[in-house]
This record gives sequence, C-alpha cells and structure tokens, in this order.
Amino acid sequence: MKRKVIIDNRMREKEKNKLEELGYELLEINTSDKVYSEIVSHVDIFTCKVGEKIIVEPSQYMKLSKIPNVIKGKEEIQEKYPFDIKYNVCTIEKKAIHNFQYTDSKLKQELINDEYELINTTQGYTNCSIAVIDSNSAIVSDKGLYKILKFHGIDTLLVENNLDIKGKSSYEVRDILQGKGLEVSYMRGTNGMLPTTFDYQPKNSKDKIMESEKPVKLIEEIIEYISKPYEVLLDQFAGSGNFVIACNNKNRNAIAIEKDKAMFEKMKDNIESNLNVEFEEIDLEY
Repeated sequence: MKRKVIIDNRMREKEKNKLEELGYELLEINTSDKVYSEIVSHVDIFTCKVGEKIIVEPSQYMKLSKIPNVIKGKEEIQEKYPFDIKYNVCTIEKKAIHNFQYTDSKLKQELINDEYELINTTQGYTNCSIAVIDSNSAIVSDKGLYKILKFHGIDTLLVENNLDIKGKSSYEVRDILQGKGLEVSYMRGTNGMLPTTFDYQPKNSKDKIMESEKPVKLIEEIIEYISKPYEVLLDQFAGSGNFVIACNNKNRNAIAIEKDKAMFEKMKDNIESNLNVEFEEIDLEY
C-alpha cells in the first residue's frame, strides 16, 4: 500500500514527481475561495495533526477521507482573520499552542481528550510561526511566542532581526543582507521590513473624504521605510490624495491615479488646500 502525503496543490511538478518516485500517493488540498490567495490550498490552514489523527476542515474532508484516522472538523474557515486560523494549531509533544478562542471546537476537544496541555496565545498562526525541532525544542522569530514557549519549559531559539533598514532602497537592503552572508530572494505576500503595528488614529468618519482614508502621518512613516528622498512613488488608487500630501512632506515625488471623477475632484481639493498649490490641467492623448 502506498504511503499518503497531503500537499498544497500549487507544489511544483518537479517536487510532485519526486514524491511519487519515492512511493507516495499525493492528496492535494483543494483550492479554497474563502481565504486570501497566499493560503488558498495551504496544508496547515486546512488540517491539523494530533498524534496519529488528522483533523480536517469540512470542505476538504471528502478529498482526504481515504487517509486512516482522519476526523472531520466542525467549523469551516472564513475569509477574515482570525476566522481563518481554526486549524493552524502547533503541537510540541503533548503541548498545543494556539489562540484557543478561535480554534475549531472539534479539534480543541480532540486535544483535550488526548490530554494535551493547552497553551493560549494571541498569535493565531502558531503552526506557521513555530519551527518545531524535536519533542521539546523550537525556533521562533516572534518575541511573544518566545516568552510563552520558554515559560512552559520548551527549549526555544529566538531569531531576531536587528537590521537597520529604515529609509534604505531595496538595493541597499539587498546589499546589507548579502553582506551578512544571507541569500536574498523575493516573495509575494511577505515583508519583514515594516513594523507589525502602527499607532495612528484615523479621522472621524464625518471628517473623512472616503471611508478607507489613511492618516497622512501613517503614510509618511511607511514611505520612509520603502523609499528615499526624491524617488518617484505611485498610488494607482489615489482616493483622498493623502498619499500625495505625505510624499510632498517627505520630499518624495508622487504619481496619483484616480478614475472616479467625483473622487478626483475631492482629492484635488484636499491636495490643493493642504499643500497650498493649484493643479495645472493638461490634455493627453493615449
């Protein structure tokens, strides 16, 4: 009987062929339209291994039901965080780490039945955030997880990022990383350069030009991380125009695009009143 392995259906053919050569039967996670693109068929989002059992999110159950000891979870994941983390529980020996407020109820009950110690954390994607080394060792880059794991007696290595990259171009960041002997590659959907939180209060709804309007100070801080003075930055969905104002305040050149005529007029008034300038209109054929 072939051994079975659950994989992300986006795995390259090269790896799929190699696994099949090794005698594995491949069971692919179906693409889901419930979550954002980077995790649409991510194994750790839709399954969780508890000892010899595998708890599976209901929409994936039929595909994986041929695996021994597969148990159907109770709740389907949802698009918005934290309702997409229901099955992303990390287990280390008989310890389970997760934000248990949002754990699938069937999965949580199986952990309790099997006498796992439930370690609660505010971090939701614990299985994606903890590299389990053995029955009592792990590697993390999150300081909060590091403290929790150490408190519960798990030998944990914290990998810290102490690089000063604020205001540096992507080329300078690349040179810094390579100078430290690190391999540089580019991945969609991940960026370790920006802070994980920004402390800026939005305007009151009645004072906003548009509902999703971002504070100018927030945009200023972000552009200082991603650009250098006098570089040209593009906003393809300009909306309120606060991006242009922030670029001006931080000595960046800006190109702003807004297709909605009514919103464009609001953007124009916002920029002119804040920067004390007047738009010059030109006709272009394209």
